[in-house]
Amino acid sequence: MYFELVDEEKEFKSIEMMAGIIWPVFYKSILPKDEIIYILKEYLSVEGIKKQSNSGTTFVIIYEEDIKAGFMSYKFFDDYIYINNLYILPQYRDKNVGQETLVYLSQFKLPLEIHINALNLDTIEAFKHLGFVEKGLINDDIGNGYINKDVILRKE
Repeated sequence: MYFELVDEEKEFKSIEMMAGIIWPVFYKSILPKDEIIYILKEYLSVEGIKKQSNSGTTFVIIYEEDIKAGFMSYKFFDDYIYINNLYILPQYRDKNVGQETLVYLSQFKLPLEIHINALNLDTIEAFKHLGFVEKGLINDDIGNGYINKDVILRKE
């Protein structure tokens, strides 16, 4: 497995395509369809990714044996790394891709923080199993009238 930093528009398109596969399947039982469409357009389209990248968010494509298996994005803060996205294509789930990604992030020797939708119980439990601790809840205004209730998880 390896990780490639993304800074070109053609790779932003790859992330947009993966998000378009992952989000509708993974979130259909958690979020309304119109919210999923909004998030994909606002945050995980080429333009949304470009805007985030220009404001300091790093995007990375995750490869498994030279095949794109998923993507992540993160942003450095003074005393921790905020993981904004960590999404794995369905056929690569349960193959330790997420765990290997956290090992990759541990090279920076800073605590990791991620916010996960409070209804996404399986993912919350998976991160707890990987050593993350619940630090509270946050209501995250993502725009267009949508408020996500997220669980804050942190690994020191």
